[in-house]
Amino acid sequence: MWHADCVEMDGKSLVLIENDASRLLVGANIHGRATAKKSLCTMKKAMEAYGMPGQFMTDYVTHFTSTARDDCPEPGPSDLQQWLEDTGTGHVRAKVKHSQSSG
Repeated sequence: MWHADCVEMDGKSLVLIENDASRLLVGANIHGRATAKKSLCTMKKAMEAYGMPGQFMTDYVTHFTSTARDDCPEPGPSDLQQWLEDTGTGHVRAKVKHSQSSG
């Protein structure tokens, strides 16, 4: 299982992907603003280098997961979610407000 997280620093977004078993940082990228497409690009580069994980864990931020909101009560999958589904990689979402469950 891999974990992904994003942190904002100095007006930029740092996307990190970590292998849960080894704690190896398998992917990282700095973006002006995190998006699903940019997160997917980071994920694909990590998979090219380290292979396909069985599962991928993220939190519920919009660049990882499509979430319902007032103006879109039933959103379709994000680019990342769709790609994970297409490749047969399980997408595990961390518990809300449970920071210990993400990388």
